[in-house]
Amino acid sequence: MVVEWREREHSDDDDIILSDPGAINALKQCGLLKFFKVPNMKAQKQLLRKLIEYWDPVDESFTLDEDPLHLEVDDIYFLTGLSRRGQEISLTGIGPKDLLTVREYTALYCTPDTRVNSSGVPIRFIRDLGLRAIVYTINRMAGSAAGHLATRPYMGLALSCLEPQLYDWCSAVRSSMVKQLTACHEGQKKEFGYGSLLCSFFFEKVPGLQPKMVIEPSPPMAPRMLRWGVHFFRLGGGVGARFYDEAFFSWWDRQVMAIDDYCFADVDFRNDPELVLPPDAQWGRIGMTSKFFCIYKGFEIL
Repeated sequence: MVVEWREREHSDDDDIILSDPGAINALKQCGLLKFFKVPNMKAQKQLLRKLIEYWDPVDESFTLDEDPLHLEVDDIYFLTGLSRRGQEISLTGIGPKDLLTVREYTALYCTPDTRVNSSGVPIRFIRDLGLRAIVYTINRMAGSAAGHLATRPYMGLALSCLEPQLYDWCSAVRSSMVKQLTACHEGQKKEFGYGSLLCSFFFEKVPGLQPKMVIEPSPPMAPRMLRWGVHFFRLGGGVGARFYDEAFFSWWDRQVMAIDDYCFADVDFRNDPELVLPPDAQWGRIGMTSKFFCIYKGFEIL
């Protein structure tokens, strides 16, 4: 299986955006701020290909030693800190019919000297930092291979977020990620845009895959992707960057895989100032299930 890890490099734009109160507020009001702050991991290509091999397109789940491991909307929520409430949205469907052309979007929202690109709007030249931050994040959530260009539907979606509009991003990300997993598994697509999210999911759910290093507990309000992005720095390498080599996979293929069903038990986003709720909504108890025991294949720890 030949699949390439394809995610946007963090750029100078991120530092500029995070130093601008207006851009931060724009991200917060549409439920994207926590995810924007989470860095991508340094590419782990061998690990990525191994994980995609576990995918079952028919059941839309991973199969580990004949046991299913499902990717749920709640998993996306705890890993990313994206909003899971609000209006349903698609990151893969056709956008509204009243969209402008790429040329029109470029003329209206980019700097005057921006060259028109027929494939999309050059994101780094969008004048408004809040809009630029939202477009970057939508591209990332969609697993886009062209992280520097925004399609017409993504521009229309980003502009609606400035109203502000809160969407159920978690369901949209899961749906888009499932489609990419299936396309890559069946050889229809060679680039995967969710490497950091997929590896983080497995690190949490399958403890045996975690890098052999000291891993400090995460603060309750921290998206779980954050700690793996820190351990596997996107730029400059990281402590665990070269952990997944041929020797590891030779060892791993002989192991009994253990699944932690309560890995997010200590995550608590309630009253998080960076995660807004729709009007009249209240925080629930999701994520506060007591971690009395973990179910592992073949045995239980009580």
